[in-house]
Amino acid sequence: MNRFVTLAAAGLLTLGLAACGPKDGPAEAARDTASPDSAIKAASEALRSNDLHQFLRLSLPEARYQQLREAYEKRERTAPDGEEAAEFAAMMAKLTAPEAEKTLMAELEPALIQFETEMAPQMPMMIGMGRGFAAQAIQQNTDMSDDQKLQATQVIDAMGNWLSGVQLADRDLASSAISKAVASARTLDIKDMQQLEALDFDQMMEKAGVAFGGVKEVLGVYGLDIDAVLASTRTELVSQEGDNARLKVSYTLFGQTISAEQDMVREQDRWYSKEGMTALAEAFETRIGGE
Repeated sequence: MNRFVTLAAAGLLTLGLAACGPKDGPAEAARDTASPDSAIKAASEALRSNDLHQFLRLSLPEARYQQLREAYEKRERTAPDGEEAAEFAAMMAKLTAPEAEKTLMAELEPALIQFETEMAPQMPMMIGMGRGFAAQAIQQNTDMSDDQKLQATQVIDAMGNWLSGVQLADRDLASSAISKAVASARTLDIKDMQQLEALDFDQMMEKAGVAFGGVKEVLGVYGLDIDAVLASTRTELVSQEGDNARLKVSYTLFGQTISAEQDMVREQDRWYSKEGMTALAEAFETRIGGE
């Protein structure tokens, strides 16, 4: 499940930026992706509503979407690793137990004390070093374009500014975050990995959407409002020639405007993010392969 949460978050950045099965079918998806800018907007709205199923359908050509769906249903289902399965079951039992909020807060308290006394004083230095290492890694990445490197650097700067101001040891914030995590776990209603592995495609996407929504709510407690970032997305057509277009996509992250140009491609009268389409398909295939 966590891979699909990561997948959606990656999709948000690749695009420039109550879950259920897809409310829209091929006809509606075609309508929503009839132009480069509408494709970005529709995908953003799907993420805002935690509808990862529709996000996937909007981001992939229908034939490719159907291939991935069929591959998931026909995948080899192997028994989960015993230790991993036991840890997962224990975690879900703890998150969904009666008075889980109180129990988890009590367990977290020693870690908060340790953070306050040992890590908090070093946070400015750690954030600065992290920024430096990340910036260096970005510049040395030969798979990224100059535009991608610029956007990634802007995101790191904004995230660094956020971390510099967020109160990670605040008890009220921690309590609220725990409450939201517990509520999401109860909504998921997954007790063990066997139950998770048995989900069909529609069920899996529904659960992934619930998990994604829970992650957004927890991050929101600490000031990272993903829905606000998505809502701030703006597009500007840079160029278009035949079935290829280039968009300038801008969004606001912690008060900082971040912009990048995005290559779009048209297939059968629908527009897709060229890089996003490839990244999503590869991530989904990795999940199916169990890696």
